[in-house]
Amino acid sequence: MKAEERLKLILAAGALFLCAFYFFVHLPLQEQCRENEGQALQLREERIAVQNFQNAHLKQEEYQQELIERLERADKALPPHLNQGEFLSRLQADALGTGLELEEALPRERQTVEEHCVALPVQFKVAGNYFQLLDFLQRLRGEERFYQLRQLKVKTKGQGGKLEAEMLIVMFAEDI
Repeated sequence: MKAEERLKLILAAGALFLCAFYFFVHLPLQEQCRENEGQALQLREERIAVQNFQNAHLKQEEYQQELIERLERADKALPPHLNQGEFLSRLQADALGTGLELEEALPRERQTVEEHCVALPVQFKVAGNYFQLLDFLQRLRGEERFYQLRQLKVKTKGQGGKLEAEMLIVMFAEDI
């Protein structure tokens, strides 16, 4: 075999070896490197999220106390039972406390809202002046219990600026 043929054979074998190395070693290593960089980025993001959580809750005792207070507020806002008598008494006390005349408080049929939540609509009618009505609505807004004021119709009643307000107040409770 001549030197030229040997050189061509060596060059062909070298080129074949380089191609095989590129496709079977270099490319898979590059792909693995990209995957590792993606995992490292994801782990960095998770570590930052954990650090942010830890920084927000450095003092566990304070965090536990805040969590207990929030749960208590949630229990007051959505009690386990409707307790409609208590709620209606509070509405009546709020109305009378503002000087409004309570003309009507009619509970309607209880409705199931979701799996463990019930609602009780109450048709409520009061009469008084503008400022008394406004004061009553402000007191309603300050209630701890969660409710919705779904309808409010205000119309004048007779002479002297007296108003009559009809409202549909829906109170909610967990139905355990």
